[in-house]
Amino acid sequence: MNQAIANNSHQVVTKRDAFWLFVFGALTLLCPGVNYDALILLPLFGAFQFLEPHLVYFKTDFGRITSVAVKLVLSYLLIGYTHGLDSIYFPILLLPVVVAATQLSLAKTLIFVALTCAAYPSFLLFLDLEEVSGYDVRILCIRVVFFIVIGFLVFEEANAKRKQLQRAVRAETELQRSERLTALDQLTAGLAHELRNPLTTAKLSAEMLMKPRSQGNPQIVSEVSGFILSELDRTESLISKFLNFAKPLTVRPELNDLATVIEAVCEGATSIASASGVVLSKQASREHILFVFDAELIKVAVHNLVKNAVEASSPGQVVLVKIEEHKDEVLISVSDSGHGIDPKNRESIFNPFFTTKADSIGLGLAMVTKIVDASGGRVSFTSVQGSGTIFRIVLPHQTHSLRHAAVGELG
Repeated sequence: MNQAIANNSHQVVTKRDAFWLFVFGALTLLCPGVNYDALILLPLFGAFQFLEPHLVYFKTDFGRITSVAVKLVLSYLLIGYTHGLDSIYFPILLLPVVVAATQLSLAKTLIFVALTCAAYPSFLLFLDLEEVSGYDVRILCIRVVFFIVIGFLVFEEANAKRKQLQRAVRAETELQRSERLTALDQLTAGLAHELRNPLTTAKLSAEMLMKPRSQGNPQIVSEVSGFILSELDRTESLISKFLNFAKPLTVRPELNDLATVIEAVCEGATSIASASGVVLSKQASREHILFVFDAELIKVAVHNLVKNAVEASSPGQVVLVKIEEHKDEVLISVSDSGHGIDPKNRESIFNPFFTTKADSIGLGLAMVTKIVDASGGRVSFTSVQGSGTIFRIVLPHQTHSLRHAAVGELG
């Protein structure tokens, strides 16, 4: 019990803690007569039940065995100091049996059930056997049988739950693997499609240069060479963007002011909005919204949404960036009054390389999803054709909700 307190020990008293405090507090207050041994052992038992979940040691395999052993010893002492076989506290021996059945293997559970079944009858050794009636022995045996029955039933139920959980974990793993393969297929197909166009143009230009009449015309050579260089630059840019997208992100959560970050995004997008004749507006529920997040990554994600909203808007329309706080979450919404998203495209807009724009490669919304997922948040949208679209980023307000992705950089 000298181990370090677990990470969540700073939290308020849980329902489980409150339950055990109530149970052992009630047992102590209801203790019949003045039995100082019981008045010491009951609070000690309650303190152990309260502290155990918060101690790292008891989360290990050996720690679980130790926990059951300690509960068995405390139960034995409590019964022994409160009239032994006649103790009103004899059902407390079910506690180590149940804990063993839910947390330990079958072999270890059988060992502790056997120890419990041996411990309870051992109180006969403190009695004059001539005074023990056959009726008393039958009662003792019935209680021992119930220890075995409870242990068996709880182990069977716990084992079924463990197998069910294992199946769910395997299914989740297979699903994630399938999703990764599907995403890889989409990335590969998208990259191949995007690379084919500039490579085809470069190939046709090279074939033109090889023709005798082209080689004798410096103007054609210069023009076609320019095409080739332009397409090669485009190919290099596409590959760079793909590699940057494919890199794992490093989430560096720090205490930042989201209002300041959104202000910077809006200032950076002002020129884009002005060039399109779009009005860029922002609202925040408070002047300063401080919590832990990666400011640079969130800035990139929101900028992509603002840029898309501006491009989807007509001159004179408004793009609104709004920040709200809801309990343990922060909501960032970017809304426009454009034409909305075509229903047939709504399932695909977050896929890499999906785009309806002639001058885009379709990585903007995919990057938004990647950043928000790595930050422990979620992205959603609502869209009505002819009325516009609202994209929402929901971020957790707590530090521990952030997931740190593998080392890499956004680029």
